[in-house]
Amino acid sequence: MSDAITWALVVLAVLAVQAAEGPPPEPGREGGTRGTTLAAPFGTAAAVARAVIVAGAGLAVIVGLLSLAGANGGTTSTVDRNGEIASGALQVAAGGISLLLFYKGTSRVPGLRHLRPGAPISWLAIFLLFESLAANLSTGTGTTGQPAGTPTLHPSSGPTARDLMLGEVPFLAIAVASVGPVVRRNLRETAERLGLWPLRLPWWVVGIAAGVVLVPVGGFVVDLLNHLATASCVAQNVQAEQAVVGVGRTSLEQAGIAVAAGVCEEILFRGALQPRVGILLSSVVWASYHLQYLCNGFPSPANLYLVLLGLLFGVLRKWGGLWPAILAHAVYDGIILLGLLGS
Repeated sequence: MSDAITWALVVLAVLAVQAAEGPPPEPGREGGTRGTTLAAPFGTAAAVARAVIVAGAGLAVIVGLLSLAGANGGTTSTVDRNGEIASGALQVAAGGISLLLFYKGTSRVPGLRHLRPGAPISWLAIFLLFESLAANLSTGTGTTGQPAGTPTLHPSSGPTARDLMLGEVPFLAIAVASVGPVVRRNLRETAERLGLWPLRLPWWVVGIAAGVVLVPVGGFVVDLLNHLATASCVAQNVQAEQAVVGVGRTSLEQAGIAVAAGVCEEILFRGALQPRVGILLSSVVWASYHLQYLCNGFPSPANLYLVLLGLLFGVLRKWGGLWPAILAHAVYDGIILLGLLGS
C-alpha cells in the first residue's frame, strides 16, 4: 500500500471517529463517552468506533506474532531474520500496550492523563501513537541482500523539494481532523485548541531567536553525541543529512521545505498532540519520524538530539503558544537547508 493511501486512510479514520463522538456534551452534563470501558454495549456510533479501534489493536498483535513465527521458521539471512523479529516484537508491544490502556484507562499514566476517558478519539490517538512508534523504529532493521544500515542515499538521489513538501501535508490534515473542527469545535475554538490563537506576538521574536541559536548549539551537541558512535555510524549520518539537504535546489525550494516542515509538523506534534500526551511523548514520537540517522540499522546516538530539539519546541509551545514553535522550527530548518551560519 502506498504512503499516500495509508495517510488518506488515517485521516478518514480520524474524521470518522470525530463524527462518531458527535458534538461535545453541554456544560455541567456528563458526556456519553466518559467512564466507558472495553465492555461497553455496541449500541452507539461511539461504541462501534471503539470496537473497530480495539479490533485494529488486536490485529497489530496478531500481525506481530505472525512475523515472529515467520522469522523463527524462515530460511532468510540473519540480518533479515533479526529485522523481522524486531518488527514483530514492536508490533506486538504496540497492540498489546494499546489494549491494556483501553481496558485500564490512562488516568494514572504520566503524559496521558489529559486524554478523555473512554473517548474514541483518545483510543485512536493511543493506538496511532504506539503503532507509529513501532513502524518507525522497525524501519531499517534489515534489508535483503545487504547489511542493515548500509549507506544507500546520495545527495544527487535524495528526495526532491516537491516530495518533501507534499510529505508534510498529511501531518497537517491529521492534526486539524483530530481536534474536530465543525464537528466538535468552531474555527476559533479549533485555533485555540491547536495553540494558534491568541497570537502572543512578543513570543514570535523568542521563537525566531531560538531557531537561530539552536543551529550552532545543535551542531555542538551532535558532535558530542557522535563521540558515542563509531566512524562508520557517523559516516552514515553525514550521508543521510547530505541527502536530505540535497543538491540543485533553489533557495526558494529550500525555504519552502523549511516552512512546510515547521508549520505541518508543529501543528500536529506540538499543537494537537502535546496538550494531550505531554511534551516528552510528543517529542519522542516526532523524533521517530526522523530516523534517517541510523547506525547499522538501528537509531544512532545522534537521534537523542532530535528528542532534545523536540523538547525545546515543546517548551516554546507551552509558554508562548504554537507560533513560536513553528517559527523556531522553520528558521532552524531554513538556516541548515540554505547553508547559512556555516551549517
